[in-house]
This record gives sequence, structure tokens and C-alpha cells, in this order.
Amino acid sequence: AAAKELYNANNFENMGAAKIALMLAVGKPENCASLKNPKHLPLQPIPSRDDQLKGLVHTQRELVSLLEMQRHHLSISDDGKTCQLDPCVLAFEFATCILLREQQFSIVNDLHTVAMSNGCIAQQMLMGEGKTSVVTPLLCLLLSGQHHGVIVGVHDPLLAMSCSFLRQSLSFFGKRIVQFRFTRDILVGDTKEQISDLKRFVKLFEQAVLGRVIIVAKSGSIKSCI
Repeated sequence: AAAKELYNANNFENMGAAKIALMLAVGKPENCASLKNPKHLPLQPIPSRDDQLKGLVHTQRELVSLLEMQRHHLSISDDGKTCQLDPCVLAFEFATCILLREQQFSIVNDLHTVAMSNGCIAQQMLMGEGKTSVVTPLLCLLLSGQHHGVIVGVHDPLLAMSCSFLRQSLSFFGKRIVQFRFTRDILVGDTKEQISDLKRFVKLFEQAVLGRVIIVAKSGSIKSCI
């Protein structure tokens, strides 16, 4: 409303100050330096007053949406006097600088509940909804160390990217990300080499059960091992 009054009064100097304040609020200080020092701005057409107002309104909506976001893993007692946060999920949010969306937490909660009861479940998510960057790392964190060996199966082209995302998210928690490569040819050859390979695989899976290692494998390696 204040920005609209400034716009109607053609007071663009104060309107620019309002936009700087909004950008600071939504965490975009790099844009503020350019607004304060117009000489550093690239040569481009000056936006009309309507475009400036639309941009300011969009920034305001960004700020409002951030302020209205909630922690969906917060559970409140029936009497409304106490609340409880999942410390593991909370630590993950702080470590990765994110705030879980309601859908993401719901999917993670469903997958975790079924996994803890030794059941099977499948979930489908669209591109950009956080499969690789949020759901998979958080689920690995929740399941590892609870007598569950976590193995993440991925398509061949996604192996490097998946490992990278897992390392970024879980290195704070001391989790090692190890690629598991297995082919049927490994067990063909000298007996000593076979025993050495088998011992290495057993040790790797023991580390995974203890929660120290997250195993990432291609679908072909999993099929060959089974």
C-alpha cells in the first residue's frame, strides 16, 4: 500500500528505497548495491512506472510467502499447550538452509514409516519437487544408523549428480557416500581375489548398517549383486 502511494505521487526516489528494503528482507543484498550505485547498472531500457510497480508487488509477495511458511514437522498437543519438533529434521533444515514443504515432509514421513515396518512403498514426484536434493538425503539420514543399511539405486547417468547432492547434504552429519560397483565378472578368477572382494563388500555393508556409510549404486550393479 505504501509503495502504491509513492507510485501515485511519482516519488520514485523513496519507491527505490522501499524496494531496497524489500530485497534485503528476502535475502538479495547483491541487488541493493546496484540500486544504490546506478553507474554500475548495465545499459538497458528504463522500465516504465507500471513495470516498476509490478516488480515491487512481486517482491512484496515473495516476502509475504516467506513469512507465512511453516514447519510442517511441528506437532502440537491436543490441548495446544505443548509442541514437538523432530530434531533430526530440524537439524537437516538448518544444515541445508531449507524449509521443508508440506508435500516433501509428507512423502518422507510415509516412506520412513513403511521402511521401519519392513514394508514396500513407491512414490512419484515431478521434476523440481526435491527428489534428489531434499527427499532422498533426508530419508537416508532418518534411516541410517537404525539397523538399516541404506542403498540408493539410481540410473547410470544420474550416479555422479546423486552422489554430489548426498555429500552436500549429509557431510555435516558425518555420513560417507560410497559408490557400489558390482559385476558378475568380479567373482570369476583367482580364489584369493574372490575372497578379498567378498570381504570388502561385507565390510561396506556392515558400515552401512551401522549408519556410517550411504551406498549409491547403479541399477545394473544391484541386479548383478542380487
